[in-house]
Amino acid sequence: MSIVEVMLDQDLFGSYFPEPETWVNWMAFLDVFEGQDLTPAQLEAYQKFTGRTKYEPGSPFDTAYVISGRRSGKSRIASVVAVYLALFSGLHEKLSPGETGWVLIIAGKKEQAQAIFGYVKALAQKFKKDIIKENADEVWFANGTAIKVTAGTWRGVRGATVLGCLVDELAFLRSDEERWTANPAEELLRAIRPAIVKHGKLLAISTVYAARGPLYAAWKKNWGRDSKTLVWLATTPDMNPTFNQAKIDEEMEEDRANALSEYYSQWREDLQTLIESSLVRACMMKEEMPPVPGLRYTAFLDLSGNKSDSHALAICHKEKDLVVLDTFLEIEPGRGTVDAVVTEFSKLAKVFGVREISADAFGAEWASEPFRRAGVPLIKSLMPASNIFLNAAQLIRSGKVALVFSERVLSQFMCLDRRPGPGGVDVVQKVPGSHVDLVNAICGAVVTASLEVVRVPALPVIGHHQADRYLSKPIKDARRREEVQRNCEDEMDDFMHQDGHATRVGQGIPRKWWQ
Repeated sequence: MSIVEVMLDQDLFGSYFPEPETWVNWMAFLDVFEGQDLTPAQLEAYQKFTGRTKYEPGSPFDTAYVISGRRSGKSRIASVVAVYLALFSGLHEKLSPGETGWVLIIAGKKEQAQAIFGYVKALAQKFKKDIIKENADEVWFANGTAIKVTAGTWRGVRGATVLGCLVDELAFLRSDEERWTANPAEELLRAIRPAIVKHGKLLAISTVYAARGPLYAAWKKNWGRDSKTLVWLATTPDMNPTFNQAKIDEEMEEDRANALSEYYSQWREDLQTLIESSLVRACMMKEEMPPVPGLRYTAFLDLSGNKSDSHALAICHKEKDLVVLDTFLEIEPGRGTVDAVVTEFSKLAKVFGVREISADAFGAEWASEPFRRAGVPLIKSLMPASNIFLNAAQLIRSGKVALVFSERVLSQFMCLDRRPGPGGVDVVQKVPGSHVDLVNAICGAVVTASLEVVRVPALPVIGHHQADRYLSKPIKDARRREEVQRNCEDEMDDFMHQDGHATRVGQGIPRKWWQ
């Protein structure tokens, strides 16, 4: 039986699709995927959604990418394909005695893949007599096959005999367990392909996002071309005509670019990777360095605001025009209490002679008192996070940064998107579901260190207009930056005084106390 026949059979999956007429374009895709004969309407759908003109029945595809909008029925179709491969495809007949043939359902996290797995378990109840074992993540069948939901780690799929693999939301595939991998989706596909048996299936389903990654690459290479890889590009209304069009129209009014991506499968051309991975990697020229006497070090702290983000601290110093990343420390979620985090970071800062740590507004607000008690006060960075990322990227492009080699850092850089903002100023945002805590601390430390002012010898007491005539442009700029810094310090003094804390001036504390 074909997948569509199983899907329509009332004794099998038919009861789960009570309105088959609303699934006609999905049935067209499934018949194309298997190389079945097509009706004239299905052939028209094939040409529309694949951009191809020629179709040869009897030539099934082993690999397919379905690019469709949200709420278009992708999860239900994926569950049908999964159960079909395990029970009806005949692939189990090729298994050796004692060998398990796996059908894998993969997403960035198990929780995300559970949506498909919920449908799988409901469909599998039709075949209770064939189920020999079932738990929260797996269903085992008497014919030697099993369906498993797993997180998208390239290490976790090696060594298995795979009858089929369904990858959910490939464009957003990020795994907490693989944060050090620069391109987790590409690594996953590279690892899974050799594990799939002959005539097994690889099906990736996803909404679109930025114009990058393996989903975009597959569309760019195969859509509209005769190739062995099927790419099916459709909108939410195309695949699910029952979806509320008013909901789409409402979101189009609120955020047109996002709605076009979410429901109409248009790539986010407005999103670009903040900086190319090759440029970041070119700056990764060194190992971590111990403190060197006589150097002035700068530290930047990114504190977690939830249970999934890490705490991170980075320390840099400046050598002429070059900013050098000396070390960094990341404390992953759940690894310590607030006091333990403060102790670890304060200890590292003191080793490098750092007397104060810059932090974003969030960290400086709630952690100021613990760090003050630890002897390393926090100061609030006056630069928004988006500006920090943009300035750090510019320094990296100009070759003025030396970074510690780290795939983990490279991976997080690739999670930063740049897009046009209001007033013509670009903004930087992270890829949904990703983590950029470590790279946030590193960029903050790099930018802060780059703004360190070279001290200018005092001039004779003369009018400031006359003094400017004797100063070169670099010295003038340095003095202006120093003046801005003093003004910022004065504002911070006023704020601390109003808040009941000791100010830098007064109460016996020298103004340049950190030197």
